[in-house]
Amino acid sequence: MVKKLKKKKNINTNEKLNLSKIQKKIISLVKKNNSLFNNSFSSEKIINSNKELINRILSSCLCQISDFFGSAVCINEKGYILTCAHAAPPFEDENTKESLYIFPSGEIIKALTLDKDEKIDLALLQIISVYKNNQFIDIKNLTNKKFPYAKIKIPENSQNEAKGKNVFCIGNPCFTMEDDDGNIENNEYKPFWISFGKIKGYLKDPIYCKNELGPLIHNCWTYWGHSGAPIFNFDGELVGMHNSWNEKNADRHGNSLLGINKFLSKFDFLK
Repeated sequence: MVKKLKKKKNINTNEKLNLSKIQKKIISLVKKNNSLFNNSFSSEKIINSNKELINRILSSCLCQISDFFGSAVCINEKGYILTCAHAAPPFEDENTKESLYIFPSGEIIKALTLDKDEKIDLALLQIISVYKNNQFIDIKNLTNKKFPYAKIKIPENSQNEAKGKNVFCIGNPCFTMEDDDGNIENNEYKPFWISFGKIKGYLKDPIYCKNELGPLIHNCWTYWGHSGAPIFNFDGELVGMHNSWNEKNADRHGNSLLGINKFLSKFDFLK
């Protein structure tokens, strides 16, 4: 569930930001709403009783501002990012492995795709530069730079998160669009949208996607742009990632906890 923007010039590390009108709008919305809880279809009571937890988790989430609306989460203080494979470059018609994201704090970063697994539908990226003082600064030149990150749950007895568990999803619905005349149209959605729900169950294969549908089935509200949106339990642990929805029954699907841990297990530098 990604939404592609109009093509733009690729951004090299040493260049200043050369953004389209719609990208500027996304950044403006993020900076305007960075202290707000954007949510719908949920109880205000849930928000109020979990503010500290949600604020901490929210800081690790990202909104893609490259060619696609998409979502992601930082999983390591050194700047390693997890998202869906279908939402991360390179794509079929492109060679670039770089993409731009923004944190809820308003910090803009450039990330490089390190690996993609199409069968699990996951991708690992690494932050390579940060936009600061009107230019991209190589991460190697930022001494002791640390990024907010989310903790991934370790599966117990090789099991996914239990069916019926209360969870919440933080993603980026396609909250602004550009028509053929270049005019920007907004809906009521905002970046870093929080939706609450439960884990409904899993497909027969608990790790791999079937017909592009992730094995995890959940009922958190999602929209275009939620691909790569992390799903958390109320212990603040990452237990899944939204990747698709079933057109036949409107079920939301995602990558499972087992799939996430299997994908990440091959990267020794994350251990």
